[in-house]
Amino acid sequence: MIKRISTYLIVPILCTILFLLSVNADSKEEKYLEGWKHEGKTLHPYCFKTNWQSGVEIISLNDCLNFDEKSFGIVEGRILADGGDGKGIDWYQVSEKIKLKECQRLAKKNVSYIKGKCLESFLVFAGQYGYGTSRLDVSAVFGIFKMDNGEKKIVPVKKY
Repeated sequence: MIKRISTYLIVPILCTILFLLSVNADSKEEKYLEGWKHEGKTLHPYCFKTNWQSGVEIISLNDCLNFDEKSFGIVEGRILADGGDGKGIDWYQVSEKIKLKECQRLAKKNVSYIKGKCLESFLVFAGQYGYGTSRLDVSAVFGIFKMDNGEKKIVPVKKY
């Protein structure tokens, strides 16, 4: 009798846990369907442009915000932009928010030459299709840093 009762209790509890996990996962995805928003603007895919040598690079936030004039679109949570010559597409997708303390720790460990404070951070999947080469996809934790000289930069603090 005790085994039956425990089985009848465990199944609904497990189902409830799985439901709550799926709801949380869905809400997390919906939260970033418009990409990384900074000061009300969605950051352009060129801010996370990938290359074969380093994967991703540091970029000035001012340069990034100037890409805003170039067109881009949003499809199922991926932010897409034409490479400019019609031969390729750059894209990115925000996965999750990273705590500022973790961003600062990763910067100190992986890019110790960066002297500044992490203001905002996300795990981002970025890549490109086309351009006459095979596709290049990168997963990295990026942070917006206010440097000691006052300039703001987007820094990849951890590449996967």
